[in-house]
Amino acid sequence: MAVIGKIRRNNWLLIALIGLGLLAFILMDSMSGDRSIGATSGNTIGNIAGNKISYSEFNRMYEVRSKNFESNDSYGQRSSLWEYLVEKSIIQNEADALGLGVSTQELKDLQFGSPANLSPLMASRFPAGGGANQFNPNPQPDMERIMQFKTAIDEGTNLTPDFIDFWRMHEGEVRKDRIQRKLNNLVSKSMFTPSWMVEKAYSEQNQRITFNYVKIPFDNVADSEVTLTDADLTSYLTTNAAKYSQDEETRKIGYVTIDVVASSADSTQIRGDVAKLGEQFATATDATSFVERYNGQSNPQWLTVDELGDDVKNQAFSQAVGSTVGPYLEGKAYTVAKIVDRRVLPDSAKCRHILISDPMMQRGTKPVEGQYVAWEKTADSLKVLLESGQANFDSLAAKFSTDGGSKDKGGFYDWAGVNQYVPEFNDMVFFKGDLKKLYAVRTDFGVHLIEPLGRKNINNTERVRVSYVRKNIKPSKTTTRTAYTKATELIRNNSSLDALKAAAEANPALQYNTTNPVTTNDHNLLQLGATEESRKMVKFAFENSIGEVSSDVYRFQDQVDFYDNKYVVSAVESVQGAGKPSIDNVRDMITPIVRNMKKGEIIKGKINTQDLFSIANTFESQVDTASNVSFSNPNVPGLGQEAKVVAAAFKINQNAVSQPVIGENGVYIVQTTSKPDSPAPSNLGAIRNTISQPSKNQVATGMIQSMKKNANIEDKRSSFF
Repeated sequence: MAVIGKIRRNNWLLIALIGLGLLAFILMDSMSGDRSIGATSGNTIGNIAGNKISYSEFNRMYEVRSKNFESNDSYGQRSSLWEYLVEKSIIQNEADALGLGVSTQELKDLQFGSPANLSPLMASRFPAGGGANQFNPNPQPDMERIMQFKTAIDEGTNLTPDFIDFWRMHEGEVRKDRIQRKLNNLVSKSMFTPSWMVEKAYSEQNQRITFNYVKIPFDNVADSEVTLTDADLTSYLTTNAAKYSQDEETRKIGYVTIDVVASSADSTQIRGDVAKLGEQFATATDATSFVERYNGQSNPQWLTVDELGDDVKNQAFSQAVGSTVGPYLEGKAYTVAKIVDRRVLPDSAKCRHILISDPMMQRGTKPVEGQYVAWEKTADSLKVLLESGQANFDSLAAKFSTDGGSKDKGGFYDWAGVNQYVPEFNDMVFFKGDLKKLYAVRTDFGVHLIEPLGRKNINNTERVRVSYVRKNIKPSKTTTRTAYTKATELIRNNSSLDALKAAAEANPALQYNTTNPVTTNDHNLLQLGATEESRKMVKFAFENSIGEVSSDVYRFQDQVDFYDNKYVVSAVESVQGAGKPSIDNVRDMITPIVRNMKKGEIIKGKINTQDLFSIANTFESQVDTASNVSFSNPNVPGLGQEAKVVAAAFKINQNAVSQPVIGENGVYIVQTTSKPDSPAPSNLGAIRNTISQPSKNQVATGMIQSMKKNANIEDKRSSFF
């Protein structure tokens, strides 16, 4: 009662308490969810044309992708996912407005139909023959594997949550790709090139002229003769604003690198370690197991003296089998080599075989013991049939062999040199097996039933097998700590960009560098690579002002041995906002161009005749000729990429002389000596198709980029990653 009475006497206190309560409630609400004040908009990572993308949704999709598409570049994967979501939202909005879609049956055909109807994503994600490579850039889809997926989906059994998530995302990407292709087709098929444009383009491609020209290089005028002002640069930049403008803000990062390099003491220590390892290697009875234990290398090939390195070749054929050579320095590693075997081998051999394996086994996948045992039973049964005469080799190879390169030839391989086969197969064919006898041999491909058929001994070349153990030379912990201390001292003693530059100039061991312009979501610094540390440097640059030096030392690793091989101290060097750049940000880029333009004007002022030979003599140049030149190709042999010069040559009449032209590499005077009319087009329709095709081919990339530029996209990824 006493408390209530006190509140009644002090009603202002009651009002204040109620007000504070309401304010706390409002603040609590504003700090939660997407209404968080001044934070990262809660859980929203972006808004694409009205479609909000939450962090949890984005991260879930990233996890699904990262499990199914191997990559060490996590930021690259996130960037790829974001681009997919942007394109998907834009394309879906456009498709909804046009009434475009993908039916259930169409989606099924795109994923499980005939190879001709499959989505391109199916071939890229489920390729036959091990995927794309330099010999097969466009692999065919692995239809058997695709059908296995179809069966699993149709039956609905043994479908893991990971697979369900992956397939749901995969279907979305197939659907998006199909709709995008429909949109591209709508646009490309609506494009038409009118006859006047066809005739003009045909003329530009087929009218061929010849002209003489004199080139006066800009170097004829010394730099000291030219005065450049900011007004000159501003005038050029205003005229060429579109060339240098950008859609979003970029920043440049200045940085100094402290390389972490192994000392002579580190190298000596590692050599000693390898020497001790070599002593154990020499006494090891199983070289293969020893090499595996110490991450060495067993070379399965039989090598001649000319195929060995200089440090090994002199001893490999004189020392006893089982002895070692080294340690010796090979590249950036100390190495010990062991002579595993040595013998004279035939120059070539021929054989036939039956490969017994699982045709569905992915290339590069090593079979398990149970598979080998089952395949060896089959090989033994085939061997009995062949040795008893109940079957012939040709028929069994055609029926049982999974080697597509030989099964239709009775399993036969003609004369081949040493090391042409996998090691176990090679050894059986060249020396282990007796001729005309059958042997079951395990390899990574399966079990081979091999019959050596012949061997040729011509050169009687001696060969060796060698195994290696090695250790790369890398800095010790002491060396690493010393380098890190230098980096921290550099930060402590230089708190501004100017001070950092001055420190680098004063110390020959340090070098100041500048990154390429980066945007807020970049993670790849061309000089330093695409790493998490690069991403941290970009985030620092966008969170701080020009001139500020990071308080953190950025660690970059050797990509083989994963030790710190450089420490980086960075600072914000420049900021370029969206739109037209400032003079200071492009000064270094445009100064040489503007200087050459002014030199060109000086040179033009010195030309007072139209006689090419007189001009050439005056400027110690010469008269050159360009022949068979078309307007559509301004890159002329001997002249280079000089579009203005080619345009001037086409503009004037035959035998006329042009006014001086300021080109890319100098000032030119042109005299057109031959200018015949272009031939009349004979098939306007075919020419129209040829001329139109390049523009239609640009639709696939040009249209989506245009749609992105015009879409309302709010990107907040940099606040999360």
